[in-house]
Amino acid sequence: MNHSVVRASIFLGAIGFSLVSFAAERTPTDNMALNDPDQLSWRLFLAVSSRSGSSQALFSTWASDHDTFQMDPVFPEETTPLAHHDPVLGPAIQTGDGPSAPTEEVRRNRVAFDYIVENNLFTVSGLVAAFGRVLTFPAGAIEVKTNWLPIEDIPDFTLNRVTAEEVPTLFYVVPDGSGNLHALIAMHLISKIVPSWTWATFEHELNPGRCDIIGCADAFGAVEARVIPNAEPNQGYQDCRISDALSDLFATADVDPLFQNYCLKGSQTDFTDNTGLPVRLGNSITEAGFLDRSSCMTCHGLASFNEQGLPTTGAGFIAGQAQLGPIQPSWYWSFVPHYANGEDLAPRSISAMRIATSADFVWSIPFCAVDDTDPDNIPPTRCASK
Repeated sequence: MNHSVVRASIFLGAIGFSLVSFAAERTPTDNMALNDPDQLSWRLFLAVSSRSGSSQALFSTWASDHDTFQMDPVFPEETTPLAHHDPVLGPAIQTGDGPSAPTEEVRRNRVAFDYIVENNLFTVSGLVAAFGRVLTFPAGAIEVKTNWLPIEDIPDFTLNRVTAEEVPTLFYVVPDGSGNLHALIAMHLISKIVPSWTWATFEHELNPGRCDIIGCADAFGAVEARVIPNAEPNQGYQDCRISDALSDLFATADVDPLFQNYCLKGSQTDFTDNTGLPVRLGNSITEAGFLDRSSCMTCHGLASFNEQGLPTTGAGFIAGQAQLGPIQPSWYWSFVPHYANGEDLAPRSISAMRIATSADFVWSIPFCAVDDTDPDNIPPTRCASK
C-alpha cells in the first residue's frame, strides 16, 4: 500500500472512530454524521479524492461496476482507466450543442466490494437466493458515483465560460479504456457510517444548472452557506468561495488542487425535516429531469429486487414519478386482509407477503447483477463499460 492510500485510510479510520466510539468522554455533539453532515461530506470528499500511487484520486483505484458485476469479480490492484457507462437511472442531461450526454461511473471500496461478492449479490441467481434476507453493508463501506463529459464538450456545456485549452486546468480529467479524456462534472458520495448511509453530492462550480430548482446548501465549506436558485435554469452561478475551515482542510490533504473547483451541493441525513416536509437533494447532472422531486435517500430506499432477482421500480419511479419522504411498506410488502365472514366491517387479521427485498440503498445490485440464469448465454450487464 502506498503512502497516500495509508494516509487516506488513517483519515477515514479517524472519522469512523470519532463517530462510533462510545468512550465515556464522548458527547452527542461528536456525531459528525448527524450534527455536522456538511463537514463530514467534505472530509470524505478529500479522503476519496486523495492522491493514489499514480497521482490520480484514490477512488480511481477502487472497484467499478464493471469490476464488481461480472462472473469473476476482481478488485483492482492499482489505478484503472475510467469505466463509465450510460446512466442507470433517470434521463441524461445534454446541455448546449455538444454531441455527448454525461456518462456515469460507480466505484466502491474494498469493504463494499467484498460484501457484494461474499454474498453473491453480483448475479441474478445470487439475488434469487438472497430474496427475503436482510442485507446490510458493513460500517466501512463507501461508494462514489461520478459523472463525466468528453473534454471537447466542456466549453459548450459551461456556456463557453472556458476554452478547450483551459479544461485540463479547471477540471479533474482522466482517460477511459480507449485513451479518450473525460472531465469530472459531478459526484455522489455515500458512506455506511450510519445505518441509512450518509449522503452528499458535489458539482463543478461551472456547471450551468448547479443550484437550479432546489438551490445549494453548505454550512461548513462555503462562504455563502445558501445559494438561491436562478429564476431561469442553466444560466450558471458564481464560483464557489470556500470557508477558512475548508481551506485549512485542503491545506492538510494530499489532493489535486483541481478538486478545489468542486462545490458541495448539499448533504442529506433524513427523509424529512423537523416539520415533516420531505427533504430534497439532487444533482443537476445525475438527477436531470426530476430534480424538483429528487431525494437521495428516498430514491435509493427504492433499490430492491423481486423473487426472480430482477429490479423493482417502487411505485412507478422509472416512469418519472420520483418519490419523496420515508420508505413506504407498500414498496416491499403486499398486505392481505382476512375477514371472519362477509359481515365484518374490519378485518380480523392482516397478513404481509414480501414482494421485494431491499438492496440496502445500493441501486447497482439489482440493475447491474449479471444474468446468469442461462449459463450458455450470459448477456452483458446494463453497467458494462463503454
